[in-house]
Amino acid sequence: MNRPEGRDSRHGIDLARVQVGVDVPVAAGITISPFVGATATLFLIQQLSSETSFSDIQGRKVNVFLNAGLLGRFDVLGSVGRRLDRSSRTAALLIIGD
Repeated sequence: MNRPEGRDSRHGIDLARVQVGVDVPVAAGITISPFVGATATLFLIQQLSSETSFSDIQGRKVNVFLNAGLLGRFDVLGSVGRRLDRSSRTAALLIIGD
């Protein structure tokens, strides 16, 4: 977190992450995918702007972050890549998120 007096940093673990969406083909090899998702995170340590090292967070609690966006996918290799696994020939670009 950026503040006028410095930056606060927190580190933790994602306990759960869920994302759902729908692939909508718009042209040959091009797909638009609207999605929504949520992440449950538990922050464990922090370094506040006034501190020089990380310290344990007291009173830890689970934080939930919601996100939504639009994912654009396109076929990189076209018909040449039909023999390849689909996931290895699809590139994704995040347009809107978090």
